[in-house]
Amino acid sequence: MRDFVVKWIGSYRELGRDAKLVILSELIFGIGNGIYFTIWQLYLKAVGYSGTIIGMYSLISGITMSIFVVPGGYISDIAGKKGPVIASSVISAFSMLIVVISTDVSSLALSAVFGGIAWGLGGPSISALLADKAENRMEEGYSLFFFLSTAGMSVGNLLGWVPEFLVRLGGSYFSSYRIMLISASFFMFLSALPVIFVRESMDKRAEPWNIRKIKINKLLAKLFFLNFLIGFGAGFAIPLLPYYLSKKFSVESGPIGSVNLLSNIAGSLAYLAAPIMVRKMGMMRGLIIPQLSATILLLMLPYSHNFPMGLSILVPRNILMNVVNPLWQALIMKSCDSRDRGTVNAISQLLWNLPNSISAQIGGIMMDAVGLDSPIFTTGSIYLLYIFMIYILLKK
Repeated sequence: MRDFVVKWIGSYRELGRDAKLVILSELIFGIGNGIYFTIWQLYLKAVGYSGTIIGMYSLISGITMSIFVVPGGYISDIAGKKGPVIASSVISAFSMLIVVISTDVSSLALSAVFGGIAWGLGGPSISALLADKAENRMEEGYSLFFFLSTAGMSVGNLLGWVPEFLVRLGGSYFSSYRIMLISASFFMFLSALPVIFVRESMDKRAEPWNIRKIKINKLLAKLFFLNFLIGFGAGFAIPLLPYYLSKKFSVESGPIGSVNLLSNIAGSLAYLAAPIMVRKMGMMRGLIIPQLSATILLLMLPYSHNFPMGLSILVPRNILMNVVNPLWQALIMKSCDSRDRGTVNAISQLLWNLPNSISAQIGGIMMDAVGLDSPIFTTGSIYLLYIFMIYILLKK
């Protein structure tokens, strides 16, 4: 057992300096993200907005991201990946500050546009930059990347209790949430600093217009389709979960942050075990079994009668659904040429995020017009179809 643990830890220590700097950047950004995901929808709810407006923000952000993500990935392939990652951090911080200054619908839309630009530039670039730096340790690199990103988000989630404390001192939820959004903006800006010191190799940059020469092999095409399907299914409910929990159980940022905190602490450990899981179970079972179990739990959520019951469902659900992320990301990166990783990852994110943002708008409308639980059932049903398609398309 001791030899196994030593070997397991050693596999992560073998990651190089630059890979660790990329991962450190994601850790810092994760703190800002953890604050954002805990606070954001509750901030809009405190202003007086409903699920429809929250869904609208996701839609605008997703469409903007879709416009920028492929050009952003292509730019990272031909001009370097550091620049887009740094720009993404700075623009993300600015996006948060816009809604701190003003909460009218036009300001929300402007914030969503800048958020989408940041998303489009940074998402494919940081993943591709890590792939370049991790090389033969890609599973370990992505596992540690997701582990520390999740650890950072856990810290941000824990800070969800700060507004609860400020309210007890006499403040309002609205003013308390504004303070936290400023904090999120600070961490997003700070995350650019480690990337500045990453050494980027020139010989891995693609030739100009190489985007026309990218070969979409059969495996990559299947992965793209599956990304589209799960992105569309997730959008109906998952982006709206903080709003859903607040409405269903009458809770605010502290309890909702605790859901994310517990999910992230346990999930981060599961991320580190992901390479071992796939070696023991095989890629197919490693993808299907956790996600099928998570989907069953999600479909049980509408039947929970109180917040502790919902907590006992959501925490294991989140762990099981997300543990496959490093495996999935490594599979996509291994399915393409190293010079095309930024563009391929951009296409992959586009095919996930665009349908996700559209279905988030539909899900917000469904919560207001059909029933609070209706998007949960829709997401669960599409997840089941997605898992079935994984088996059909990847079984060979």
